Amino acid sequence: MSEPRLPAQQLAYIASQHPDTVFFRQPVDGQWHTMTYGEAWQTVQALAAGLSGINICPGDRVAIFAKNSQEWMLSDWAIGLAGAISVPIFPSADRDTIAYIMQHSAAKAAFVGKLDNAASYEGVFGSDVATISFPYPTIACQYQWQQLLNNSHTVEFPARSLSDVMTIIYTSGSTGVPKGVVHTFQSYINGCHNFLLNFTSALSLDNERVLSYLPLAHITERVLGEGLCLYAAEYQAKIEVSFSESLAHFADNLRDTAPTLFVSVPRLWQKFQSGVLAKMPQKKLDTLLRIPLLSSLIKYKIKKALGFHKAKVFASGSAPIAPSLLDWYMRIGVDICQGWGMTETNAVGTTQLPFRADKATSIGRPLANTELRISDEGELQIKTSAIMQGYYQQDALNAECFTEDGFFKTGDQAKIDDDGYVYIVGRLKDIFKTAKGKYVAPAPIEAMLARSVLIEQTCVVGTELAQPVALVVLSDHAKAMAKQDVIDELLSLLHDVNPQLEKHEKLDGIRVLHDSWTTDNGLITPTLKIRRHAIENHYQALFAEALSDKVVWH
Repeated sequence: MSEPRLPAQQLAYIASQHPDTVFFRQPVDGQWHTMTYGEAWQTVQALAAGLSGINICPGDRVAIFAKNSQEWMLSDWAIGLAGAISVPIFPSADRDTIAYIMQHSAAKAAFVGKLDNAASYEGVFGSDVATISFPYPTIACQYQWQQLLNNSHTVEFPARSLSDVMTIIYTSGSTGVPKGVVHTFQSYINGCHNFLLNFTSALSLDNERVLSYLPLAHITERVLGEGLCLYAAEYQAKIEVSFSESLAHFADNLRDTAPTLFVSVPRLWQKFQSGVLAKMPQKKLDTLLRIPLLSSLIKYKIKKALGFHKAKVFASGSAPIAPSLLDWYMRIGVDICQGWGMTETNAVGTTQLPFRADKATSIGRPLANTELRISDEGELQIKTSAIMQGYYQQDALNAECFTEDGFFKTGDQAKIDDDGYVYIVGRLKDIFKTAKGKYVAPAPIEAMLARSVLIEQTCVVGTELAQPVALVVLSDHAKAMAKQDVIDELLSLLHDVNPQLEKHEKLDGIRVLHDSWTTDNGLITPTLKIRRHAIENHYQALFAEALSDKVVWH
């Protein structure tokens, strides 16, 4: 293969070959609108010229603060074409996080698009930052989208090389302040190809469809949703990208798109399941699935109702998914492949593709051009062609996070079986010490609890407690049940889990919490990982109370 093209160059190449082929589908006021490759390339050139016209120079940092849309991707490519560096910000970020990222990256401008509760972000960027609004209602901005396009002029775009910095992605972080992960064009493109090599070896890619709805500020969607749609052309494939108009329209947009490749996260897989069970109780579903003549029809109807009936691949990442949830989906013909990666590795790591039912709880095997190993301490370490250049302005940390022979220290505890499949055990930093001086790894216990359909979120705590305690948030399914029935089932779960644990690991009880953990209350990250220390601090007062029963409602 010849030297890879940078993203904007790749778009230009596809546009020259297929100018009238639909690339994007985007709903506005309930109506789908399309954009071709040719139109996308023309827009990117005009945007890049417009950025030059407002004094954005090569090397400048430009933020993108918006929910997913075609304008998000077009802006990203235009920033690169103009010689600047993109700095994505999660649309759920709070004002303090935005201020930190803008200050730390020294971003000169920001594209701003659709946001939840946009009014709460008014003035967040300050007068010294050039703000450009996407063509949707959002905060007051200095420039409008069309104004930037109209202000474009003939300009000679700067030469870029694969070693140039493409983006700085600030990790949401379950502890501490965000770290700016620096990726070059080379590491980003390598990551895209590592995925595509795996995909094309496992299945036939042709005319594919995806729905881009997981935040583009996160590396997984940035690669799988944005990058693969460009570089799939190198594998004689085309990926059409659709977007969701809003959360209220998501289910309809998903059904309309009928994606052939679908990636989600555990919490949303739970929501899909709850939606099915709300219309068809589990007992009825079990009965119908046992009838040979009806089983296939029921499976198809469920998948079509969800918009899954055309999908070749189902995938899950970001956090562990409960084995019971995997089993439930397998029973309706939805085989969910788990994967693992990090912002630092450009989402590259492992994937469970092709799917193997006997390895369903594994995160899979290494992608192409990726090497994994387990250290003496049980830490998963990785060497990949997609690795970051480093953390922005943190030389000391950069020296600490790599081994002498070039492996990145992931901080994840893992094991690798004889077939090369990887299983995540937990995070090294999550291990806590009880009042008895015993160390406990909470993640394996949480995985056991998460097998229950009653539990949507769980966190095992125990620092300075005599025995660990499980904090849980109930699923919609559990909330619809009688309280005593929930208590009885949680007691049964506790009696199933504790015999599998060492004496110092056994749960003293379960505390059922009323409020969900959200990004708004700061108890989960934008990628839906729990902020363990924040949860412990938030519920610290509860720990002083003795458990009156094995299951206690709060």
